[in-house]
Amino acid sequence: MEEKITRIFLGEKCPLLNEKTLGSMFLHNLTGIEFGRRRSNELVFVMHGWLAGATHTEPLARAIREELGYSTLRLDLSMTFGSMEGVMAECHKQLSGVNFGKDFLKVHFVAHSMGGLLAKIVLNEWDFPNARSLVSLGTPFSGSKVLKSAGKVSRLVAYTFFYQKSSEIIRHARKPLKRNKQVRIGSIAGRKPYKIEEVFSRANYELRVKLLGRKPNDGTVLVDSALGLGELSDKKVVDLNHLELVTDPPIKDIGRFLRTGKF
Repeated sequence: MEEKITRIFLGEKCPLLNEKTLGSMFLHNLTGIEFGRRRSNELVFVMHGWLAGATHTEPLARAIREELGYSTLRLDLSMTFGSMEGVMAECHKQLSGVNFGKDFLKVHFVAHSMGGLLAKIVLNEWDFPNARSLVSLGTPFSGSKVLKSAGKVSRLVAYTFFYQKSSEIIRHARKPLKRNKQVRIGSIAGRKPYKIEEVFSRANYELRVKLLGRKPNDGTVLVDSALGLGELSDKKVVDLNHLELVTDPPIKDIGRFLRTGKF
């Protein structure tokens, strides 16, 4: 029955999917997918960064559905404390429920912060024949100066752990795409530093100012780092801080890239 539904509603003659046309039985295999209206046959995987989860990307996913019309699936990963192997296993489990060749005509990735690095690694690990684009938001492709320097000046073991782990992820993410070479990668960087009232302590604010200096940054990632990937099809700088990139995203820019490969 599910296969029959798939053939009927996912053929080229039927460009739209929605909950009514697919039926509850087929939706059972696509747990977590929320359908858009205008481009519901295109799926956007929304990926979060560290110290975050799927709930943190809800404003971004909602904007992609409601303003752009795409369907979305928010991945929820143990990125902060989980091992690299564990996170990749989680990715595989959450992505394996989608039959990319039949369920959706195109798939895209939109990822915040470290999630952009992980999305790049995923694209190098598995084949996505109908993958078209990756949009990263405040992703530290050249590393995080805050994390690196904090590990030196702080006694918190967590900083050292995060820096070592981020270095491993960055090393893998910077490898050129050998799979899915058709995917266009676009990066959006923020250049609006945090205000003192936007961080949890004065000490945290002063540390960020000290480490990031006068170079353009979003309060966490330098603009140069966010745009520091040689494979970028296009790049853009916006007046948003690191958190605003996911809570009040530059949705028109994201939509333009998903459609055209350019900002």
